[in-house]
Amino acid sequence: MFRPAVLLALLAALLCLPAPPAQAGSAQGSLSGAVVNRYGEPLRGATVRVEHLQEGFVVESIADGQGTYVINNLSPGDYKVEASIGSKKADLAVQKTKLGPGENKRLNLVINIVEGRTLDPNYRPLKPGLLGTP
Repeated sequence: MFRPAVLLALLAALLCLPAPPAQAGSAQGSLSGAVVNRYGEPLRGATVRVEHLQEGFVVESIADGQGTYVINNLSPGDYKVEASIGSKKADLAVQKTKLGPGENKRLNLVINIVEGRTLDPNYRPLKPGLLGTP
């Protein structure tokens, strides 16, 4: 009579344990793409920062020599994606995207790099023919 009581208690304890997540890895997605300047040239070494807007976690990646990045194992939800190069805040590309369960999304980012040139506000391009050409 002692053994059935022990087996019953053990069975009750096992039923109270939380269930393991059902294939958590299959719901993970990824973001990948290229980071380029406004001329389409790849920006190697650019930092890509991905923030999950519901859960608040942040993941960062560095673009390789071709300007491409890959961020794996992202859970479904809304994301804010930022790409920057250097320390200037002006050199920043920001996009928002939604990632579904198991979705692998390609997202290219364009950074408008400030090149240090200043334009004269009074500059007006010359009309053709004003340079002495017939």
